[in-house]
Order: sequence, then C-alpha cells, then structure tokens
Amino acid sequence: MTRRNPRLAVAFRLTLSLTLALALALVLGSCSEGGWREFSSEDGGFSILLPVQPEAQTETVATGAGEIDLNLFIAETEEKTAYFVSYADYPRSAVSEADPYAILAGARDATLKAQNGRPRSDYRLRLGGHPGIEFTADVEVGGREAVLWARNYLVGSRLYQTFAMAYRGREPYEEMERFFHSFRVMER
Repeated sequence: MTRRNPRLAVAFRLTLSLTLALALALVLGSCSEGGWREFSSEDGGFSILLPVQPEAQTETVATGAGEIDLNLFIAETEEKTAYFVSYADYPRSAVSEADPYAILAGARDATLKAQNGRPRSDYRLRLGGHPGIEFTADVEVGGREAVLWARNYLVGSRLYQTFAMAYRGREPYEEMERFFHSFRVMER
C-alpha cells in the first residue's frame, strides 16, 4: 500500500489552484497599464511592486492537512503578462519538522504538473533568512507557448508564491525582475 505524504498533497492542491487562477488571468482578463506601485497586504504580511492594481480572491482549499484559506492577488497588463502573489498558512504541525525545501519542491512540482510545464531552471534562494526556490518553465496557455517564472518562500508555516507568466517572445524580463526583487515580508 502506498502511503501519501500530506505535505505534498497540500502543496499540490494549493499550487493547482494558484496556477489555474494564473492561467485564467492570462487567457481572459485585461487591465489597463499604469505605473508600477507598491501593493501591500497587511493580513498577508507582504508588500510587492505591481504594474496595476491586483484583483483579490480567497478560496478555501481542502487538503490532506485540513482546509486552508488561499489568498490570491492577480495583476495583468494589457500586454498579457500576468503577475501573481499568494499566501497560504499551513498547519504548524505539517511544517514544524519537515524539510522546508521539500515543501517548496512539492509546491514547485505541483505547479509544473498542473501547467504541464517543462522546467528550464531551478535553484534555491533565501529571503531574509527564509528558505525559497526560484524556477522557470515553458508552459502552454490557451494553445500558445508561454514562460512561467516563479519564486516561492516558506516563512514559518506560511507559503508565499510569486509568479510571472508571459507569452513566449513577449517576456518583459526587466519588469519581471522588478516584480520579484520588490517582494518583502513584513514583520508579524
């Protein structure tokens, strides 16, 4: 009998919801382009620069570790580049003795699986002493080739995920770097 890892199940379900929301934003909506401005979430405990005001969504996700509230913020430019940041709180018991990079790798793998992504790069990083990973992948959105760039961090029992997605050949790398480098976790 195969034993399921509840941490990976949590990461998979969260990431599946996140990537579906991101793909939907890329395919459907359109926001007006404006100047980059700081967006902060007091409840989420983070700030980040975004090109437009994001749309907020909250959904409850059933996981092997129980129900978790997933808080999503999605901003899309007229050029169809989608920027996405989310946070979700794992039960402390699910992360207290776990390898944080295993949790982050599970979230990465779930993203790649949900998007049928082909990995391009992957490496570990840190944000203020907190473990993180960055990865890029080739994905398909609405029948078109796209590039997904992601950075995920585990801060205590909170998973932060930041994504940027753009159609192949239209990747605004300078803006994507601005987005990722601006992410800050506020003291709680």
